[in-house]
Amino acid sequence: MADSNKDIDERVASAVRDILAEREAGEFPVIAQKAREHRVSKYRIQRRLKGIGPRTSRIPTNYKLSEMQKEALLPPTA
Repeated sequence: MADSNKDIDERVASAVRDILAEREAGEFPVIAQKAREHRVSKYRIQRRLKGIGPRTSRIPTNYKLSEMQKEALLPPTA
């Protein structure tokens, strides 16, 4: 069975924690090796290390109205 996004994100977070801990200790971890250990893509780990979050946590650009748009659409409350 395929892994869920939640499982993958947890493994990526674990790999990132391991890499950051090794960097704190003055070591130079190999990202590809950590990716294999945690069974995730090395590119996911690289993006997380750069501060780019998962796509599932982003709000789609055409999905959510701004506060001003909401107020314009909703009738005034008494």
